[in-house]
Amino acid sequence: MLRGLERGLRDVMTVRSAALRAYGALRLVDEDLVDDLADALTGPSSVTAWAAARLLSIIGERVSTPAKVRDRIIDLLADAARDPRSRRTVYFSYIATPIPLLPELDDAVVEALRRVYRIE
Repeated sequence: MLRGLERGLRDVMTVRSAALRAYGALRLVDEDLVDDLADALTGPSSVTAWAAARLLSIIGERVSTPAKVRDRIIDLLADAARDPRSRRTVYFSYIATPIPLLPELDDAVVEALRRVYRIE
């Protein structure tokens, strides 16, 4: 599943958005999926880690997500926010954006954590 997501994230904006929506629409979330996203969150690809943070946010925000899974997501995002590897720029190969304007991975992780906690 994550291989498909990673390929989708390296495509044009509409494909990237569709991939995120498709994975975010999953109704059944098991702990294996969360573990896979945890691996992606701390992996070498900042683009995949950015997407994993977004997906963990989507899953964690759902009312139907079991408390045990939500707690695991909060722990993963908090660990990722503290990890020095989260202080890196996310380079999207298809966006011609000046480097100072590119997103930072730690911003995506903190935003995901805020959404799961429902902090405005």
